Amino acid sequence: KFKNITTKFKFKTKSNMLFLEPINKTEIKKLQTYAYYILPTVRYNPPTYKIHCTININENERIIEGMFNKLRDTILELTLNKICLYEIYPAKAIKK
Repeated sequence: KFKNITTKFKFKTKSNMLFLEPINKTEIKKLQTYAYYILPTVRYNPPTYKIHCTININENERIIEGMFNKLRDTILELTLNKICLYEIYPAKAIKK
């Protein structure tokens, strides 16, 4: 049974993408590993996949850089209270 996970996230950037990345990945990695064994996909293999949450993708890298400069010192503490496994493209629930 899933119990709530509270962890801190920080903003990161990579050229045209702004995303959140967990600071302490231990509990989220456990969830990722569990999901991987339900629906194994090479792309999401826990040892090689970087856990993140995409916030914005924009071809104009200056926009992403401007957003990141405003948010770079922001730490968000988020609580995960429900977990669902989705196929990303198209997004359809696999397991709740």
